[in-house]
Amino acid sequence: MVVFRRPGHEAFDDEEAQDTAEPRAPTDDDERVRECADERRRWCYRMVPEPRKGWTFVADFLGGLMWWWVFWNFWHESAHITGHFPFPRPADWSDEELGIPAD
Repeated sequence: MVVFRRPGHEAFDDEEAQDTAEPRAPTDDDERVRECADERRRWCYRMVPEPRKGWTFVADFLGGLMWWWVFWNFWHESAHITGHFPFPRPADWSDEELGIPAD
C-alpha cells in the first residue's frame, strides 16, 4: 500500500513530507509497524493481531452451539428442509401424466 500525503494536511506534522505529494511506502521505523511488533497491539499495519484466548474460546463455543442447533433441528424436524409432503413415486404416474403418447 502506498500512502499519499496531502500538502497542509493536519495529520502529518513533517514539513518535508507536506511539501511533496510523492507516494511513500511505510518503513520499519514507522510507529504503526513498531506498535504491532510490541506487545501493546493497539492496531497493526498489514498484519492481523493475535486474538485473545478468551475470544477464541467464545467464538469456538458459539460456533459449536450454532452447528449443534442446526443438526439437532435437522435430525428432529427434517421436514423443514425436505418438505412436508411425501415424495411422489414415478411408478404410480400414468403415461398421460408423463406426456407419453398412446400406442
